[in-house]
Amino acid sequence: MSYIDPTFIIIESFAGLALLLNILAYQHKNIKNYRLFSGMSMLLLAIHFFQLEAYAATVGCSLAFIRNIVSLKFNDWLTTAIFVILNLISAGLEWFYYQHNDFEIFIAYSASIIFTVGTLRLQNIIDIRRWFTLAEGLNLTYGIIVGSVFGSIYSGLNLFILITFWIKYFRKEKQAP
Repeated sequence: MSYIDPTFIIIESFAGLALLLNILAYQHKNIKNYRLFSGMSMLLLAIHFFQLEAYAATVGCSLAFIRNIVSLKFNDWLTTAIFVILNLISAGLEWFYYQHNDFEIFIAYSASIIFTVGTLRLQNIIDIRRWFTLAEGLNLTYGIIVGSVFGSIYSGLNLFILITFWIKYFRKEKQAP
């Protein structure tokens, strides 16, 4: 009989719940509902990555939660600049002050910045999904590197949902006169 560490189950369950919320988020055609569900998902994912001591993802997901809530009211350039600067400062602190000198932090912060700009500046759901496809690919890479099982499943499934969307979208475009 094998032993499963209950801590592992708790850590991964946060990402599992985040995954469920994000699947619901991607089903919304209304941007505000998408941002709300996605924000709640990011909070759970931040807790998951914090427990794994993957601090770049913790900071990125925490900022994403706050950003998504703020984006329900503010979508201007100043708000975007503030969140991009917060990501850059966090990356700098992690690299120089905390000495987390692993290249994967740049993958996490790059994805976070893409999500930030996409969430705060884009109003068209097609444009959002276009940029988020790239960011989810980066997140999948990061999740695999840091050993997050459900974090990898989370990004992989979101990427699958986005790719499925793009296949349908391009088929529909091809059929249009």
